[in-house]
Amino acid sequence: MKKRILLPLLVMVNLLMISAACTPQPTLTLEEHAILPIFWEGDTLEFKPLEGSREEILAKHASERLKPAPTFSLPVSLGEDELNAVENYNGSQVTVEVTRNGEQVLSIAAGVISPINNFRGLWVVDEHWYLEVAHVEENPEDPNAAFNIWGEIFMDGKSLNQQNGYDEAFNFQLLAGKPFFFYHGENQMGYSYAGWETDLDYTEIPHYLCCSASSFNPLSSETMVAFYAKRESKDFYVELGLFQ
Repeated sequence: MKKRILLPLLVMVNLLMISAACTPQPTLTLEEHAILPIFWEGDTLEFKPLEGSREEILAKHASERLKPAPTFSLPVSLGEDELNAVENYNGSQVTVEVTRNGEQVLSIAAGVISPINNFRGLWVVDEHWYLEVAHVEENPEDPNAAFNIWGEIFMDGKSLNQQNGYDEAFNFQLLAGKPFFFYHGENQMGYSYAGWETDLDYTEIPHYLCCSASSFNPLSSETMVAFYAKRESKDFYVELGLFQ
């Protein structure tokens, strides 16, 4: 009897493994628009496309862009557990700490206090939790006291930067309910969506900018993300998402 039961179970396990391996990579559509250098008109950030008009470009996915990506108010529930995250300060130094049911499960030295938040967000999806931290380092060689800032994303307490060899990972969001973020590795930028990586040929995607310059930061929406990018010396406005 045991042999008769074991064989169907083995067949079922193999079929499940084959099915998982054959799961297609989810496809996002990228729409790129070459633009002239960004300029300010009063308090509004403007761009002028090399083809077409700004109004036409922004109208195409206006309804999708107006639906913000989901965020989580702290504390966050994960099953029957409760997750929380805080920034702690020791002089100018910042530590981001995550607790689970009141017990510390992660502590990240995030650098120094700056105009941006070192803690960028905490999300729960598919029984996993994600944390984004902005590391802020003083640049002693800059006479204007600028900061070096880079992002790190953690999944269930483990650094995806270290796991995947990223120099930086930033702008985590849920896009159509699945994890999305940008990464910057050795001489390569791209994005990760639902666990799949896609390289992009941009040399820069502005992010973690503060004050009026924050208009350059990626705009996260429910089914898309809009962002500015550079390819060498050329500027682009880009919309990336699950478009109808």
